[in-house]
Amino acid sequence: MIEKLRTIYNDYPSQFWLLMAASLVDMVGGVLIFPFFSLYFTEKFDVGLAQVGIIYALWAFSGILGQALGGALTDRAGRKLMVIAGLIFSALTSLALALVTDFGLVYITAAVGGLFSSSAGPARQAMIADLLREDQLTEGYSISRVIGNVAFAIGPAIGGLLASVSYVLLFFIDAATSIITAIIIATFLLETRSQSAAQKTSRQSLAQVFRGYFQVLRDRILVVVLLLAGIVFPVYWQWYFSVPVFMRDAHSMPPYFYGSLMSMAGIIVVVVQFPLTRWLRPYPPLTLMVAGSLLFALGFGMFGFVMGYSMFMLAFAIITFGEMIFLPTQQAIVARLAPEEMRGRYMAVSGIAFSLPNIFRPALGGYLLDKFDPNWLWYLAGIVCTVGAVGYCALHNRLPDDGPLSSQ
Repeated sequence: MIEKLRTIYNDYPSQFWLLMAASLVDMVGGVLIFPFFSLYFTEKFDVGLAQVGIIYALWAFSGILGQALGGALTDRAGRKLMVIAGLIFSALTSLALALVTDFGLVYITAAVGGLFSSSAGPARQAMIADLLREDQLTEGYSISRVIGNVAFAIGPAIGGLLASVSYVLLFFIDAATSIITAIIIATFLLETRSQSAAQKTSRQSLAQVFRGYFQVLRDRILVVVLLLAGIVFPVYWQWYFSVPVFMRDAHSMPPYFYGSLMSMAGIIVVVVQFPLTRWLRPYPPLTLMVAGSLLFALGFGMFGFVMGYSMFMLAFAIITFGEMIFLPTQQAIVARLAPEEMRGRYMAVSGIAFSLPNIFRPALGGYLLDKFDPNWLWYLAGIVCTVGAVGYCALHNRLPDDGPLSSQ
């Protein structure tokens, strides 16, 4: 086992592992506090969940703008600088949320913080693509997902203990982890953008770099891939919003049932994600997108038919396998399609396609659960994901056998 882990470690450059280790430190700090935002705001400012919901929406919307800003600056100023800047802004945002005393200022802090702290996302994704060979991309993004799930396994548990002492303490720890990560990256991580890519964008004005987004959107394969993802992603986000409410209201299941199933999903990702991705390496990426979409269709569609904890456990496991196939494969597809000098902007557009449904998911899922038979939400989810699978299959059949998406 140790020898196998050593072999996997040696397969990837040390700078990649440094980026993963730094990301783990930062993500643990972030998820340390995220589950307790609502508790903190409602307790400190004596406001309702509706007002807190506006904060979340502002953060999500400004985060989308931040990804667009960050993608352009990643290609213009470099990956390393943008990651460091995003970490510093993230730390400042956490400190501001800890110290602010007027709830009206929380709206401003959320909007500004979401804008600038999200700007580092495209740079991190571009760094992974810069550091790895093309045949390693899907596995590299899979490792990044494992790191994220490890953080989610650690962070909320520690945060729950510290929250009993002080919610404010969580914000200060989050700020500290961001600063520590910035120092690690500034000291040890090299700039990953090549000299040739830097030369192509260094001569462009910032306005010209932003106009490069029109060139990104003229990449027809990318646009079709992201439009199909835009069909599937609204269903995927219901996992985090509508599913726990559905389990409680339609099946009288206590909240800890949902929590235990999400923990199970996280464990599956940590244990299975990398070997699964390596096993699937011979298959064309779009074929894997078909498989991931169909697993989503089956897993989410099951909610409309099944009863009992064990069947929900099976549905969660199926969705988790769909997630493990679908998400890293899509990131790798975008990385393969992107010219090196435009990776930041390609990653930004991909990130926006992933995040945009998150703004509307509460209204979408909530409306269907409230106004109709709640099972219909899951019938429709199965149909929608099946449509996405058919679309990916059609795209795969139309592309040449020797094209950029013909193999992993």
